[in-house]
Amino acid sequence: MIRLQVYGETMKDLQITVIIPSLNRVDSIRECLSSVMVQTLEQMEILCIDAGSTDGTLEILEECALQDKRIEVVQTERKSYGYQVNLGIRLAKGMYIGIVETDDSVDISMYQSLYEQAEKNAWPDFVKSGFYEVKDFKGRKETFECTRSVPEDIFGKLIILKNDRKKGILDLNHIWSGIYRRDFLRKNNVYLNETQGASYQDLGFSLLTGLLADTAIYIREGYYFYCADNPDSSVKSNSKWHCVLDEFKYVENEMVKRGKYTQEIRELILQAKPAIYIWNAVRLSGNERGLFLTEIGPEVAGWTGKGSADNNRKKIGEILSSKAALEKYIDEKQKPLEKFRLLQKMIEKGEKCILVSAGRYSAKLLELQNRIGKRYVEAVTDNDEIRRGSLWNGYTLMDIAEAVEKYKKEHFIIANRYCSDKICKQLDGLGVERTRMLVIDTMPLLAEIFSLWTG
Repeated sequence: MIRLQVYGETMKDLQITVIIPSLNRVDSIRECLSSVMVQTLEQMEILCIDAGSTDGTLEILEECALQDKRIEVVQTERKSYGYQVNLGIRLAKGMYIGIVETDDSVDISMYQSLYEQAEKNAWPDFVKSGFYEVKDFKGRKETFECTRSVPEDIFGKLIILKNDRKKGILDLNHIWSGIYRRDFLRKNNVYLNETQGASYQDLGFSLLTGLLADTAIYIREGYYFYCADNPDSSVKSNSKWHCVLDEFKYVENEMVKRGKYTQEIRELILQAKPAIYIWNAVRLSGNERGLFLTEIGPEVAGWTGKGSADNNRKKIGEILSSKAALEKYIDEKQKPLEKFRLLQKMIEKGEKCILVSAGRYSAKLLELQNRIGKRYVEAVTDNDEIRRGSLWNGYTLMDIAEAVEKYKKEHFIIANRYCSDKICKQLDGLGVERTRMLVIDTMPLLAEIFSLWTG
């Protein structure tokens, strides 16, 4: 390891250490590092841990270090995301530690907001926020808020995890959206698995953190922007089918070493497995998917159903029992997108649509219109007489019969989860052919719909 100290004075009362592990990311490193340098929280250090970049990344890091005395560049020959972050944890001087990956960026107020949450809540072991997925669309970055498994009623509240341990593992992975108290990590030897490359080491770290922390805060707001377009991302690697298994084994071994591998901990780790296993199986393809299913086969065959959690586990175990069962599950998950593929073709042909029912689903379709930059909605209608004639999302709500009379040749999108059959019959009676109706009674995530235009 070569440690390059670029400033002589010692900064006192450091609040945050931000660790940035890098390897050959010359295309994104400047934007990433700049977003950290302009943070409203000034009492911080920035540890750039580079694993032998040869594409100009290191030179940019050193250039930025000369401009900002808070930046320290550390060089290592070991190409392991886990090792690089761990090295940063060992070198960190801040009260809390954050991690930023070189493809990503952070909001200017991220670390001040998280630190203030920690300060007013008796310095919890970790603070976790939300995050956004970023996709490129014709040179323009589009952001989508990502869903989380945290119940609304616990946001912003100090959680005593030793009294409710399962709340420690609500937000698995995306370790970079939070901060972690340095003394907690070091005292409990919470580090990442030091396997080669970037191989889902965030899974093991987030599990260990949740299983060992005493206190935590989850906040609703998101400050971190995760790049979903990097073709070199580990999530797109088909060869790393075994990595999630390695991470679970790593966590189990670490809990055994601490003498804390109790029945409660076994059950919590088991609760985390179904969602992670099926996510991994879906992202894989070909022979690697088969290898993964073969490897987990004996384990998932033993997932039996007793309570609601066990029944869900059993159901996922059945899906993971064979490639055929998994492919059927994937096909079912893809069905809601089929209607949006039809919509995409209509939009690309320049055809216009009338939205029927001014509710949540229609609002999402108008948001999609804004994001792709193609106006395909000609008018919006609703059966609520009280709302008729009012302005809604830039459209004056029309009577359905009036819209049919005015836009006889257009397509009608029935965007309604519960009353679509009733509305279709209403349109039948007004002379609209079924071939001109498109029923949207299920709404996938907007990011999934938008992916039809980006990939």
